[in-house]
Amino acid sequence: MLAPRALTAAGVWMPSLLARRGGAPVEPLEEAPLLPVPGAGQPLGLDHVRHPGAERAQGAERLHQEPFGLVRLSERSHEALPDAQEAWKLHASHLNHSPSFPRKRANGMASGQRVGFLGLGLMGRGMAKNLATKGFQVTVWNRHRARATALEPLGVKVADTPAQLMSAVDIACTCVATPAALEEVVAGKDGLLSAARRGQLLIDFSTIGPDQARSLEQRTGAAGVDFVEAPVTGSKNGAEKGTLLIMAGGTAATLARAEPVFRAVGEKWVHCGPVGAGSQVKLAGNALIASMLQAFGEGMLLAAKTGVDPAKVLEVIQASGYRSPYFDFKGNQLLRRDFETHFAIDLMHKDLGLFLDSAAANRVPTPATAAVRQCYELARAAGKGEQDIGAVITVFEQLVGTEIRPKS
Repeated sequence: MLAPRALTAAGVWMPSLLARRGGAPVEPLEEAPLLPVPGAGQPLGLDHVRHPGAERAQGAERLHQEPFGLVRLSERSHEALPDAQEAWKLHASHLNHSPSFPRKRANGMASGQRVGFLGLGLMGRGMAKNLATKGFQVTVWNRHRARATALEPLGVKVADTPAQLMSAVDIACTCVATPAALEEVVAGKDGLLSAARRGQLLIDFSTIGPDQARSLEQRTGAAGVDFVEAPVTGSKNGAEKGTLLIMAGGTAATLARAEPVFRAVGEKWVHCGPVGAGSQVKLAGNALIASMLQAFGEGMLLAAKTGVDPAKVLEVIQASGYRSPYFDFKGNQLLRRDFETHFAIDLMHKDLGLFLDSAAANRVPTPATAAVRQCYELARAAGKGEQDIGAVITVFEQLVGTEIRPKS
């Protein structure tokens, strides 16, 4: 019998817990018991589900203790114990959920549920694979058909049009590159809405503006289709491993319907509020990492130009209050000159534009983000739009005639 599902005091849903209860181990996807978390104004304690753990160290003298390591729950005292290193993701506020799933199997996935996936790019391809290997009957569509047929060995069906896909599924998921592409897939000729029927669910994993998300909710609702916005973070690796973080917007009831899909593609999901809130949070997050990465790259480049080993800059950052797990990831890639695309410059440029559009509409000055977007504009003008966002700094390297490389 499954234990009551856990919703922490901060409203965060924890899908699994490596703990013991009554002497018996909890299965990895069994729901966890309710655990206390800090209240408002208290230090942030990070959870024990493959995320950074323990309270953030205060002061550089404690940062060498690796506060970003994994933690697990002590059997006796609920102490957070270091366990291993893993990818980072901080969690946030509020997730509503329903106590029941359609046709739920013992492993927590929906058995045989018919799901469609449209958009098989860097993110969508891995997400569709996870759905196909976790008990769903999957139909896919992609503008370039070869990407869709490549999934047929997994038992995936390929639709000729979005409308054909919609007629064959209960839940449709979209993950496309631009707002215009999403409009075409949903409302264009042979789009999803042309074949929609009452009772279906549309989950959009794309990064779009909040106004477009609310418009989609209205139009799908008029057709009797529920809508959840669910932009993600975690890059290509997270999509392939099924460890994405999902920023969900919608009603509690629609999120409950989406939860089996979330389980298949994500490790944590946060209910940000009504439709539009998830997109607003995602745009804020992307503006943050774009600004962080640009400042980081400029600091590394200046060090290299003045004869300082940039590896020493990264070492100090990793051992001090400057530290961010994002710098750990991107910093080592930069020193290796590894610019494999995880998040394309073109897409970040688009997202920063959406952020600035929202800021202008709400009369919020955002001069720093506007300046950073010009750096992405420069990289695109140099023909680097399809490269990873880590390659933006290479344009500046070319301008000053210096590359960021370790000295040994």
